[in-house]
Amino acid sequence: MRRVIKKISDERSKAPKLDQKSIDLGFKAFKLTSSNFKEWQPEKTGTSEEALAEQLRLHIENVKDERTSLDIAYEILLKLGYELSVALEEVQVNKQSVYSIAGGEFLLCVEKKIKPETLREMMKRKPKRIMCLDVAFSGNDELKTNIVLEMQSHEIEFHTV
Repeated sequence: MRRVIKKISDERSKAPKLDQKSIDLGFKAFKLTSSNFKEWQPEKTGTSEEALAEQLRLHIENVKDERTSLDIAYEILLKLGYELSVALEEVQVNKQSVYSIAGGEFLLCVEKKIKPETLREMMKRKPKRIMCLDVAFSGNDELKTNIVLEMQSHEIEFHTV
């Protein structure tokens, strides 16, 4: 595929400049791998309160190390039933990276910390669904609850992962 794309690009560059519309000659390649999220392993938890508390502590940061935001985004899309060919565009909202999916129908932020202003700017775009990482709230349950209520009042489905 790469050789064909290079050949087409070379031929287009040599051709007279008639109507050289921008044609996307790229492609996406995916590799099946393990989940980007840590898996809960009840068999390793044990029955003591200390062991359970330790498992919970280990899962506060539930994203595995060395995973990219794009890796996480595509896993979430697959789990929500989207096809890999869905339109996905990275946009900046309040100086934070947000993925706009299916023409803005779904907004996904996988930043480790999210500003309340970013969430409110996302709401202004009027998507059907917004999702972000749970860890992005840094344990601020009051903020998370308020955001959930604001999203409901705007008829936006909101979830954290």
